[in-house]
Amino acid sequence: MSIQVNYSGPQGLVRKQELLFLTERASFRLTPDGIELFESAPGIDLQRDVLDQMEFAPRLAAQVGVMPATHFTARER
Repeated sequence: MSIQVNYSGPQGLVRKQELLFLTERASFRLTPDGIELFESAPGIDLQRDVLDQMEFAPRLAAQVGVMPATHFTARER
């Protein structure tokens, strides 16, 4: 038995679902106007480390935030 799961970003927008693309350098979301960068990791040079490495130019949010530094620190178990 084979199961196939598909997701359509444009259909998700119609359904008011949020579609996020999260990387170690930046976070993006799908909007009706395209992919938007809305936050970057602390210490990242947004132009050099993210935008110059991409094959397309995403939209930039009006306010590009910084991810919490705690996302990048190891926790003791």
